[in-house]
Order: sequence, then C-alpha cells, then structure tokens
Amino acid sequence: PILNSPLPTITLFEDEYNDTWNPISYFNEYDCEPISFSIQDSANINSDNIIWNFSSITENWFGEENLTLTATDNIEDTIVNLTVRVLPVNDPVTLKTQVPDTSFDEDTTRQINFSAYFEDVDNTTFTYTLSQNTKISIYSIDGNQVTLIPTNNWNGDETITIHANDSEFEAIDSFKITINPINDAPTINTITDMTASERDKISLTPTASDIDNDSMTYYTNNSNLIWNTIANLFEWTPIYNQSGNHTINITVSDGNINDSTLMTIKVLDKYHRDDIELKQGWNMISYPYTLDNTSVADIMSGITSNYTIWTYDSSTELWSDYDSQKVAHLNNLTDITNADSFWLNISENENLTVIGTRPESVTINLNPGWNFISYPLDIQNPINTTLASIAGKYTIIWQYDAETGWSLYNPINLDASTIDNFMPGSGYWINLTESTTLTFSY
Repeated sequence: PILNSPLPTITLFEDEYNDTWNPISYFNEYDCEPISFSIQDSANINSDNIIWNFSSITENWFGEENLTLTATDNIEDTIVNLTVRVLPVNDPVTLKTQVPDTSFDEDTTRQINFSAYFEDVDNTTFTYTLSQNTKISIYSIDGNQVTLIPTNNWNGDETITIHANDSEFEAIDSFKITINPINDAPTINTITDMTASERDKISLTPTASDIDNDSMTYYTNNSNLIWNTIANLFEWTPIYNQSGNHTINITVSDGNINDSTLMTIKVLDKYHRDDIELKQGWNMISYPYTLDNTSVADIMSGITSNYTIWTYDSSTELWSDYDSQKVAHLNNLTDITNADSFWLNISENENLTVIGTRPESVTINLNPGWNFISYPLDIQNPINTTLASIAGKYTIIWQYDAETGWSLYNPINLDASTIDNFMPGSGYWINLTESTTLTFSY
C-alpha cells in the first residue's frame, strides 16, 4: 500500500473519545488488493481498530503521542506515524475533605490553608470567597493560604460558607468559627491642660470608654488630686507654695488593663507667706499681704500662747483691743488688715505665719498727729524714697523691736536717725503735720 496524502493529526479532549476516523482514503493499492490496517497503542492513547475511535486512557492526561499505523495487503506492509493530540479540559473543583470547625481570639486573625480541603487535578489556584456571615471577612489570600479576620471587638459563633472557584467550577463547604472574647483595654480621652491660681479649687473630670462595658476606676500619680466619689471627679486646692507646672498622669483601669493620658496643671504664683518672729512680751508688727480672712481669730489661729492685741485709729484717736482669754464678743477688735499696725503682747516666743496675695498697692489715710501705720510690702525699701510723696508733711518715725527697743528716723536730722529702711513685718509710728494719704507700691 502507498500513502498518497499526509495523515491528519487526530484531536480529542482528555478523558474523551474522538469521532470515527477511517485511514483508507489516505492509501492506494495499485494491484487492487484489499488493504487492512492496525495501530500499536501507546501508554496514554488507545484505539479501536474496528471503528477507529481514539481515547485517552490515562485519566486527566493531555498532550501528543505518535502511534504506529500499519497498512498491509497481506504481501507488503507500509508503516507510518499517526499523531494523536489530546487537548486539556478544565476539571471540576472538588471538596477533598470537610473543613473542620475552628476557634481563635477576638481581635486576632486565623490562617487556614484550604489546599488540604479543596483540590483540582489541574493544580489551579483558586479564588476564595465567603458567604452566609456578617462578622468575619477575608483579610488576605496567598495562594491557598487564606487569612480570616473577625469584626473588631466582636466575639461569638459564626457559620462560614467558603467558596473555592477556578473561574469555571466551584466547590463549597461550611464550617463554624468561634471567636473567643478577650478583655479589651479601656480608652481614656485626652484632658485639656488647665491653669489655676493658688487656693483656687481645681475640678478635673476624666472620661473614658470601654467596649466591654466593664466598670472603670480612675487614679493619678499626683497625691494632691483627691477623687470625689460622689461627683466622680478629682479635686485639688493648691496651697500658697504649690505654684508651677504640674505634669499629671491620669490612668483608667478596668481591673486588668489600663490606659493613661498626660496633662499639665499650671498653678499661678498668687499667694505668699510671711513668718513674723514674735518675742515674749510686746511686739510692734504688721503684715504685708492681702488675706482672704482678716479676722483676728483666723490670723492668730496658729498661736497657742496667750496674747493681747492693740490697734490705734488716728481718725478717732481711739484704741481697740483683742484678748485671747476673753469671750469673743467682749473684744472690740475683730479684724486687722495689711494697712494696720498693731501691738501684740504674747506670753511665749512664737512665729506668726500669714499667707496672702501681694497687693499692687496699699493706700493709708494719714491724719495730723500720731498715726500707727503698717509697712505692707514684703521687701525692704529706703524710708526717704518710700515717703517721697509726703516729704515735708511728717516730722519723725518710730519703730520698736522686742530685742533692741526703739529706733527712729528723723527726716530733718538724718544724723540722729537709727534706721534707714522700712522692714517687712514691722509696725511704725509716724507724726504728721497735716492730713494726707500714703501709697505703698512695688
């Protein structure tokens, strides 16, 4: 037999048969002898020599192979190669084994390699999607490694339907995910910096939130701030020596986890302290500050010894007194201001402490004759310059010290003077020739 035209390439799809094919039209036999055919199958392709159907016998195999085709008239043989091409087909995605239930903690993620549960003989990379849930989503996909993430701060059970898709076929499975609850930290809100003066009451109200609705407790690193359990806030009244910037750490706790914020309280230097040394016996004194409470009982509250106080009003030329051993309503002296000088007779040595604000100025009314005046400044100043505004209107000044006795200032005869400066804490007698006013200022 003679091959009179090239043999075609036989084409079929994997795992399938092709249509019937007959080779007789490709051969001639000039002696008109009958021709018979036979094919030697390969490892992957089989043929039916009766109806000439070809099939791929290796499951899921595709590719090309050459089969040996023999044409014979029983006298001579003609042997040629017949190419058979098996085309690939997309195989379905299948569920290899059921996806097991799983659990993990709230606010964490879980990686699952779904290649252990879905397969495709074509080794296709799948597209994964979720359905039938609202609380869990896909965070990332790396090949078959899928990272699942729950809704922030959510916990509970959710049934997940996972879809593995190769763009044509899809396999589906469902499994349960349990998200375990964890204790979330409370979140404290930022607190605005504050400014206050000494002796001003400060109220500081922290606020915070807790997604778990746990009971929250507030505390601070500053022992000055006291928690008011009724008003639910911190309170502090700074005293005179607490001026400056105070960095405050406010912490909220749910009993296990804390959150903190920093803020600053600026306390203005408003109050000052003067300690006046008192000697047993008579002391002639004054104080330099404006007090919140000028009552004698409050000013002398820190004194434990017995004492009497006398003040003089030059406008009435009358004395007023206060005796610590008298019943209060029998005393006709009730208040002493920083414009007043006073005699204090005390039974023991003690210190008189006064705390107040520094005035910008203090004006004292002066009358002809003797005036009992204070020195309402906390720094010493030369007498002549301090009294420059009333120069020529006064004749002499006397000061008394419990240890050294009397001293004087004579503006007419400075050589006779034994003092030159006004001293904080001292009281003074000044003799005026006419009515006037005297203003002390810094």
